[in-house]
Amino acid sequence: MFKRPLAVLALLVAATSLPAPAAFGAEPPPESTASTFVCSRADAATIAALGGTATHGILCRWNQAASLGFGSYRVARQSAERPMTNAFRTSDLRTLHFLDTHVSPGTRYRYRFGSVQSDGTVNGSLVTATVVA
Repeated sequence: MFKRPLAVLALLVAATSLPAPAAFGAEPPPESTASTFVCSRADAATIAALGGTATHGILCRWNQAASLGFGSYRVARQSAERPMTNAFRTSDLRTLHFLDTHVSPGTRYRYRFGSVQSDGTVNGSLVTATVVA
């Protein structure tokens, strides 16, 4: 059934799963350089192509998580005026973007992404991206 011995599989799971923070909006870990989460300004044409009507926004994209044990994708947002708070959550494995149109032009936002297992553990490290709307 499994090609790898269970001890190796358990080691791989332990090495790639981190416990979930007490609150997803809690203080983030050190900056990550992972390239699986990217946020950029979205112009009106991009927003319209995604079915939106706003004139400005920020589009965050990520790679699909492994389906085994998948629980949800979560994106949190922070600005100078507001603390890190949950901005988006979905349990749809195929959803690979979040369009944030609740932003003010010229404001710097910091986003944090996590792929969360059904038991609450975060896959890998939480990844952050910073962008100006």
